[in-house]
Amino acid sequence: MTRRAAVLAVGLLSACGEGVATLGDDVVPADDALASTEQELISCAARSETGYENGRSFAITVVTVDGKPAERKTANAYALMQQAALRDGVRLSVVSGFRSMSEQRFLYACYVNCSCNDCNLAAQPGSSNHQSGEALDLNTAAPGVLGWLNRNGARFGFYRTVPSEAWHWEFLGPTPGPGPCDGAGGGSTSVLRFENLETGGWYTNGLWMRVQAGPGVRFVTYSSDGFPLGASEHRADGFSARYVFSSIGERAIVAKAYDAERRLLGEALVQVRVTAGEPSRGTLDLESPEDGGWFENGIWLKSRVSGAITRVRYSAGGFPLGESTDAAGRFPVRVTFSSLGWRVITAVGVDARGVEVARRSVVVRVSP
Repeated sequence: MTRRAAVLAVGLLSACGEGVATLGDDVVPADDALASTEQELISCAARSETGYENGRSFAITVVTVDGKPAERKTANAYALMQQAALRDGVRLSVVSGFRSMSEQRFLYACYVNCSCNDCNLAAQPGSSNHQSGEALDLNTAAPGVLGWLNRNGARFGFYRTVPSEAWHWEFLGPTPGPGPCDGAGGGSTSVLRFENLETGGWYTNGLWMRVQAGPGVRFVTYSSDGFPLGASEHRADGFSARYVFSSIGERAIVAKAYDAERRLLGEALVQVRVTAGEPSRGTLDLESPEDGGWFENGIWLKSRVSGAITRVRYSAGGFPLGESTDAAGRFPVRVTFSSLGWRVITAVGVDARGVEVARRSVVVRVSP
């Protein structure tokens, strides 16, 4: 019997009220997780893991969806299903996705020894379909979710395979169409992708970062290993930001797109090699305002600088806010914005010839 036929057989037995041996496991998610409607978009930054099916190991590619790891094909199909559900007013969310061998061993030990996880049922390590990448636990306690899945899941290749577990759904195909993680390099999404950088590329220091972003994106931030590299709200300029690294070599650069309420819409990752280029001739840090802070309109902008910087220019969304040569006063400029909310303020330090030396950006919320 094929895998798909077995699933359909389970569904028929379930409809007749028969008890059926599970094809998955499973661990029962907590009620609050089952009811969760929090949505996070897919991060297509891929990593290699070891999957298992019937005890056999194989290589598996994992991305992140709704904050949970998921096999890439499963995540692509789920993203399309999630979008369709949202158009119908139903919010799907992943509670549990791919599991490593160590995670499955822990859950199985909890079940066998009745020592943790409320003694919930778990499949033997190596046999759970969460390890094969096919299974997702979804938020079926949330309003309308289970009914929508029962009516529409098969259209996207998802089937409920365990009669006693309403939350356990498996992607068995066929693939419903191209998904957000089908982009080259596994680092782009339908919301955001790098425009001028490619994974594996070599780029000289003094790196410009630009992206193409979907509708609804208000600003984009850039980081490497958790360290902020810059931010921009200037769509016409590709949300560009520039950074001079203090050391060269391999760098993973992450771009994140946000809406006007600072909700994450998507992210993209490239892995590049930064080679020798422009040396650092000074530093600039925005002393005021503080990144992520809330400020009443009429903000004082101030910067701490070192090196060759003699003037600091401030801008937001490509619009100049003012400039200062008052080094003793830390280059102060007072700004009153005509539009409030989340804004990206960029400070650029230039030398006596007007050549850029360093820049820094902060994301702040401006209130009346």
